[in-house]
Amino acid sequence: VLELTRAAMGAGAFIFANVSACAVADALELTRQALVGTSAPDGLLLLPPFYHKPFSAAQGEEGVEAFYRAYLDGLSKMPAYVALEKPAGVYLYTFALHTQQPISPACYGRLVSAYPSLVKGIKASFVGIEEACAYAAAAPGTAVSVGNGKIQLECLKR
Repeated sequence: VLELTRAAMGAGAFIFANVSACAVADALELTRQALVGTSAPDGLLLLPPFYHKPFSAAQGEEGVEAFYRAYLDGLSKMPAYVALEKPAGVYLYTFALHTQQPISPACYGRLVSAYPSLVKGIKASFVGIEEACAYAAAAPGTAVSVGNGKIQLECLKR
């Protein structure tokens, strides 16, 4: 799919590979498969684990952060990733309406601080302008992409 997309969109297009999975090992395997083709992605898009609803918001955030840390630790040791001249950045994907597992701005900020060379941004679907700005404030210099058409223009202005 990546090769066909790159051929259709051209070399200048920014292409994500969605490597989302409920288990870290599965997400890493999807990542490896995306990286070993003839057209590596520019970004790796990763939802939090989305199969089970957490018992509480605190437990959910703790689990989400542990999931991402395990993935990022594994990615940093993956030969297919380390060998890339220009490795793809990781973009967290928060879509709590569907996953039941939000990524808080504080969690996002901690992950960017711990993995600045890996985490390059967040795609935040179904959020308001305040939350989009909170992600930007939590990790200045990273990309914040919103999936809410009602606030996209306002986000671009800020």
